[in-house]
Amino acid sequence: RSLSLVRNKKDFEVIAGLGALRDLSLTGYQQAQLEVVSELSQLESLYLGFGSFSHLGPLSALKKLSSLEILWVKGLQDLAAVEEMLSLEFLGLGTLKKVDRLPALARLKKLKSVVIDTLNGLSSLAGLEGSGLQELAVMQSSLKAELFENLSEKLPLIERLLISLPVVGEEALALEMFPESLICESLSDFRFRVDRRQRLSFVS
Repeated sequence: RSLSLVRNKKDFEVIAGLGALRDLSLTGYQQAQLEVVSELSQLESLYLGFGSFSHLGPLSALKKLSSLEILWVKGLQDLAAVEEMLSLEFLGLGTLKKVDRLPALARLKKLKSVVIDTLNGLSSLAGLEGSGLQELAVMQSSLKAELFENLSEKLPLIERLLISLPVVGEEALALEMFPESLICESLSDFRFRVDRRQRLSFVS
């Protein structure tokens, strides 16, 4: 039901036969391995870290995926496949240097939690608008406060918000655009975030 692999590509294709697999963690893989992952129709949770691929196209076939976390993937720019993951409840995006826009999340009716960490290339947060998010974290991303303007009105179900920007002035301005009752001090206040403490400790 659960499998974690780190840079072991030999005979990788055999995992396509693991019909009972529900949780998969892959560190250091490329586009060819995503094609194999797309055959895991029962997969519910997927972590992709420290790999190299340009898009997530094959993963749109994962109709039962409820949790997706992507961290430090070189070359990844196109997140459009996320828009087809209608079962997704949690989305975590971290240190993806080429990502300049978020996928349109309004169609993902089950999505409850999004964590954005160190996405310095973002030029817009429009992908969040109209979604049913209950909690949102935007951390360590060099974003202008103006990107958060009117976002509160366009996230009607938001209950918990964490904004931690490296430029103090921008962070303060961004926080002023939301009711104080929504503001959280840390991710420990979130309810739907997947606990990846072990993987995060690997990064540090």
